[in-house]
Amino acid sequence: MTKISKEDFEAWRDNPVTQEYFRQMQRMIDTARQQWVSDSWASEKLWINGEARDLRIACRAKVECTEQLLKLNLTDEDYEGDDE
Repeated sequence: MTKISKEDFEAWRDNPVTQEYFRQMQRMIDTARQQWVSDSWASEKLWINGEARDLRIACRAKVECTEQLLKLNLTDEDYEGDDE
């Protein structure tokens, strides 16, 4: 794994482009949750055919994956200059 300096990582996280990317990721989370609420509320067919379970799994996976990306943080041993 390539290591970077703590300062470079912090500069990347604070960069306006990175911050906009994070905002877009948060919108993805909000959209996935809204899709689940909207689709599961409006469509009885989803519940009759068992499709609600699949939709819930897909929406939840998208949300959880995106949340993990938003929480990205490096540990001390990930930074440049530390022993492997």
